[in-house]
Amino acid sequence: MPMQEHQVVLSGDNTIEITLYAEDSPEKAARLVAQLLSLVEEHANQTFGVVVNLSAASHSAEPATLKAYKPAIEHPRIRKIAFVGAIDETQKIFVDFAIKFAQKDSVTFFETVTEAKAWLAI
Repeated sequence: MPMQEHQVVLSGDNTIEITLYAEDSPEKAARLVAQLLSLVEEHANQTFGVVVNLSAASHSAEPATLKAYKPAIEHPRIRKIAFVGAIDETQKIFVDFAIKFAQKDSVTFFETVTEAKAWLAI
């Protein structure tokens, strides 16, 4: 059975919602980043908040996978990133990586999507 692809959806409120699914890889990460950056570039005059739902994810802490996410994490028009869901040790590495490379105080973790969206709206 093929791996389920991550989902990237633009909401009407300048929020991009990403759902990460199990079995992450550098290739899947690169496809997700390409989708995300394509959405950002389609809306050239906007900045975005991003909700990353980790509930169904099983992240690889491999350097190549983490590195594949870096262009999205560092993008200047992605103003905030909110991670949502239960977090295990591997996902903690992923979130810590995002916080380190974002170089902004705008990456944090929430238990629910509702909380994350409220924070993004501020």
